[in-house]
Amino acid sequence: MSQRMPTVFFGHGSPMNAIDDNDFVSALKTAAQGWPKPESILVISAHWETMGSQALRVERPKTIHDFGGFPPELYQIQYPAPGALKLADRVHNLCHEVAFSSQWGLDHGAWGVLCHLYPGADIPVTQLSLSRTLNYRQHLDLARNLKPLRDEGVLILASGNVVHNLRTIKWQTDAPALEWAVRFDQIVREKLLAGDLQFLTNPESIDASLANLAIPSLEHYLPLLYAVGPTESGEPLEFLFEGIQNASISMRSFRIG
Repeated sequence: MSQRMPTVFFGHGSPMNAIDDNDFVSALKTAAQGWPKPESILVISAHWETMGSQALRVERPKTIHDFGGFPPELYQIQYPAPGALKLADRVHNLCHEVAFSSQWGLDHGAWGVLCHLYPGADIPVTQLSLSRTLNYRQHLDLARNLKPLRDEGVLILASGNVVHNLRTIKWQTDAPALEWAVRFDQIVREKLLAGDLQFLTNPESIDASLANLAIPSLEHYLPLLYAVGPTESGEPLEFLFEGIQNASISMRSFRIG
C-alpha cells in the first residue's frame, strides 16, 4: 500500500509562467518538497474539454503548445514524460463513463506546472478531460470516484484558475488586481477552508454578477472540483500560493491532505 497522496490545485495562469521568474514560479518550484514522490500523475487541466470524459492513453504524450503570439522559446519547451497507461486503465475502471483518447497530449495547463514541480519529466503522466456535458455536481461526483487513486501512489493534479477573465486582463503580470477579482478569490478561499461544497458547486449562489465576472466560462474553475472531490472531510488544506496576475487571473493554489 502506497502512502496516501495529497490532491493539489494550481492556478497556472499565462503560459509565460513556464519561463518567467516570479513569485508564483518560485513557489511552484518548491511546492512538491516533502510530498511523497508519485508513482504516476493524473492531470485535470482547463485546456482539454471534450464531449464526454476522456482519459489520455498513449505511451509518449506529445507536448502541446496550445496558444499563440508568445516568444519563440516558449514553443521550444518539451516535457517528455512517459504516458501512464495503467493509470488511464484504472481511471476507466473507477469511472466506466470515461472513454480512452489518443488524440491529445500534455497541454500547457499540465506541462506549464509539471516543468517546475518535476523538471526531470520521469514520472508517468496522463490527463483526464473536462466533459462539457456535465454540470458542477456531476464533475464533483466523478472526482469523488477517483479517491482510491490517492492510496495507489497517484498524484491528482488539477490545473485551472479560480478567477479567469481574459476580457479584463492587463498584460503586465504585476498589474494591480481588480477589486472584484480579489473579492471572488477571497470568497473561494473562505469556502475551501470551510469545506462548503454547496457553494463550490454553485458559485453563482452568493452573487451571480460577481461570479459571471470571475468565471465567464467554466473550464478554468471546474478543475478545482477535481482537487476537492477525492478528499475526506477534515483533511488539512494548505494554500501553496495566493495572488493575482494580469489584474484578473487568480493564481491561488492549494494542497489537500
